[in-house]
Amino acid sequence: MLAKPILTERTYELESPEVYQRRYKYIDGVTLEAREKVAEDEENERLKLVLYGKKLGLGEDAYCKGMSWFGRNDRRAFEELKISSQWLHIPAVFEIDRLFSISSPEEMEMTPERFAESAMEWRELAESLAWKELEDALLTGTRPVLWQQFAGKPCAHNARFGKGSLFLVMYRGEQFAVTAKHVVAGIDPSIFRLLLPESKHILPVHPGQYLAGDPSHHEEELGDIFTWRVDTDGVRFKADWWSWRLDDLVRTASDLQPRQRIYAVGFPEFEENIDIENFDIEEHPFIASGRLADAPLIDGVFSMVVDAHLPVLDLNGMSGGPVFARFDDIFHYVGMTIRGSGSAGRLHFISSEHIIALLDHILAAEPDGP
Repeated sequence: MLAKPILTERTYELESPEVYQRRYKYIDGVTLEAREKVAEDEENERLKLVLYGKKLGLGEDAYCKGMSWFGRNDRRAFEELKISSQWLHIPAVFEIDRLFSISSPEEMEMTPERFAESAMEWRELAESLAWKELEDALLTGTRPVLWQQFAGKPCAHNARFGKGSLFLVMYRGEQFAVTAKHVVAGIDPSIFRLLLPESKHILPVHPGQYLAGDPSHHEEELGDIFTWRVDTDGVRFKADWWSWRLDDLVRTASDLQPRQRIYAVGFPEFEENIDIENFDIEEHPFIASGRLADAPLIDGVFSMVVDAHLPVLDLNGMSGGPVFARFDDIFHYVGMTIRGSGSAGRLHFISSEHIIALLDHILAAEPDGP
């Protein structure tokens, strides 16, 4: 038997075939209609045909055939899984990557050179799809905290600058922008600007609010929450596409299992984020993956050990951003980052229940009730 070429280390989390099947069945159910509309609007006949075949289950059929040959006839497994991937059945890509990592040129009926090339191609495709899944799910609602003296196009006398991260959520029918209280410390709150991605449309907001906590219960950490309520009455369109459904896609940090995989999203202070020529901010969000630390930083403040393969960054700027974990293969909001240490490779966060408590307090204080 010929020796297997050595692949680069896999940076995404390779899960069981059953997990991929469940997860992408859910993703397809949520996104297929939107993709069909894109294909129709762009008059993309090839994409329409592929999506039609996907709806008929052609990709899943080929996947099942491929998996039936997995480990018995790797070449036949590869051919069927390749067909499955062509019908946009994404789990097939991860299984092909798995197949190349356990098979050999001889078993795949390839030259060592072709085997190595193919293995690298499928590894890179699997990495990109794993990253895209994270981006599509976790960048929803995550925005930089931006400031500008006068709302409008930035210029030399009216620059737009940023500090920290926020999370735009839909909760009990209302929109809120949530961040860490220390992010807004020392800045005139009236110059806060909530910009939607791409359109750069500025959403009007009500004055920011926070809860005064009990100093005996770590007020500095657990009360480190600040939120603006979005004035949706003053907006001519809905911002639902850019906000997270906090009513149902939320769990408390206490629901996390030891060393469970978690993700934190935000806007670290990269030099690339500053657009000097246009006096504006370039948005480069960062997704930090890792696992729940064995022990909390202090009572009520959870810690995340960042994956070693990620670049060592100054994580200043992640504060206020969301922390997520999967439950039943679906991402849920579990908390908010309040501090980070790039050199130590750790992020610290408080549980979602504290953010929910502040939003409930604000809604309960309305004259007519929530």
